[in-house]
Amino acid sequence: MLNSEFVGELSVDTHLIVLDVEEISQNDSPSARRAKVADALARVPLGWVTVAKGGTDNLARVFSSVRTSPRIPLKQLMTRSPNGVRPPKVSLGSAAWVAAVDKCVLFDGYREPALVRYVEQAARPINTRIGELLYSQDDFPNMMYLVHSGSYRATIETAGGQTLARDYGPSDCFGACELLCVVGGRSCTVSVLEDGIVWGLPRHVVQWKLNIPPPITIPGLLDFCSRVRLFAKLSRQRLVQLCRGATHLRLKPDALLCEEGQRATEIYVLVDGEVITYKLASGFSLTLTNPTESFGESSLFAGEEMRVRGASIKAGPTGASLLTWNVSAIEALVGFELQAASHALFSRKMIESVRCAGRLFVQGLGKEQIDMLLDDAMLEQGVPDKAVVVSEGDVDQAFYIIKAGEAVAVRGKGGRVHLATLGRGDCFGEAALSMLEGVALSRRVKRKASIVAHGSNLVLLALTPQALAQQPGIEGWWQQLANGALATSTGITHGVDSVVAEKVQANGGNLSSLLTKQVVKDRDGREIRRPPEGEDPLDA
Repeated sequence: MLNSEFVGELSVDTHLIVLDVEEISQNDSPSARRAKVADALARVPLGWVTVAKGGTDNLARVFSSVRTSPRIPLKQLMTRSPNGVRPPKVSLGSAAWVAAVDKCVLFDGYREPALVRYVEQAARPINTRIGELLYSQDDFPNMMYLVHSGSYRATIETAGGQTLARDYGPSDCFGACELLCVVGGRSCTVSVLEDGIVWGLPRHVVQWKLNIPPPITIPGLLDFCSRVRLFAKLSRQRLVQLCRGATHLRLKPDALLCEEGQRATEIYVLVDGEVITYKLASGFSLTLTNPTESFGESSLFAGEEMRVRGASIKAGPTGASLLTWNVSAIEALVGFELQAASHALFSRKMIESVRCAGRLFVQGLGKEQIDMLLDDAMLEQGVPDKAVVVSEGDVDQAFYIIKAGEAVAVRGKGGRVHLATLGRGDCFGEAALSMLEGVALSRRVKRKASIVAHGSNLVLLALTPQALAQQPGIEGWWQQLANGALATSTGITHGVDSVVAEKVQANGGNLSSLLTKQVVKDRDGREIRRPPEGEDPLDA
């Protein structure tokens, strides 16, 4: 039964109070209380419902003996709020509703008219205001949401603080995965970024009608998915749900699947045949032939700026058979459980494609050694825009690989001479490896250029000599890598990162001129302006 405190608070935002509501406590947020009221209304048997608003001292009956159904939309029972503003009506037949239902994987396989009518009658339009919480992490899950308008942000609280999980907009859905699992609370917090409207589907609608997966149409799919490394930490129950979102795709020989730089929204798993990932600029190429091998993990990342294809992918000469998942389907079915695994796999594949001093960075390492390097030695760090990572004149203390974003190599006071722009998969600081024992180094090398973050999303993988020296069984590898880097750093390139020298040459520049002159010309003969004293070179 609602007490006067809860009735008074809920009546303002919800415009509707059902007095016979249980399971509401003082620990519930206002949004959780409103959701429980809506859920209670949905469970009321067909018949007479008494509705009132206001505190117990002034119970004004605004509806008396209202004949209703447990599945009637809330908007048909809403009255004017105390400020006289009526909530906007939202048509369930609108294009936004149709788009949201079509996009939500939970409705795949369930297109019977009776079910569609049931869901439409159960859907409740909810007005949302910027800054409010729809629910908090660990809350009891009682509703899933489809977005009509506005924008919403999901965040996860971890030991390291709050992290972004996903941003949602019109036709997206969220809050479903916790309703598909019999235990556990909310896996994230969802807040409103922009005023809008969401449709809420109560817990019983999801669990009674949408929770049971349709029959698997791909033979052996569940057993196959259980052997995919990306899915290794999913429970059996989650894996069954994940299979709902799988689509079988066949590629003809040499058919292009996606191109480097495209927005990433799907992940892939190889079933048979072969696929080739390649980067035209660096000449990198890798052929995948092992069934259950996944690729496209960047699509699972939280930040939109990181959801970009790092390489082009095409079928091999014999074609390929793939399983594909759209990320929106994955997150509706299992939430964000694959994000951590996707980061680990992405980092591993990325460093496999990194070239340092004319050779592959991991050349000579086995897969277990690569995993050890990533898990135990490499540190991921974000760098703010225009921050200096390493400075001209310094001695390198760490080796870096760019995981996301861009950096620029600059020289001179104030960084007035631009040498090159570095992006995902580029590395710098290889001279730090010369600090390890067993490297034939006559003297320490001072840098001839600074590396500066260009943009707000620079993410680096850092490897220090101290961390590297603690990894057993790879001494021969890093000694060979360091000596190779020193061998290529001679003459004018001494003290210049190998990738910077390669990019200058590829762009038709003259490294010697760039290192010795303050005012230079680009490849088209136009003079590069030297910024006035005190002006930021990145703004020039």
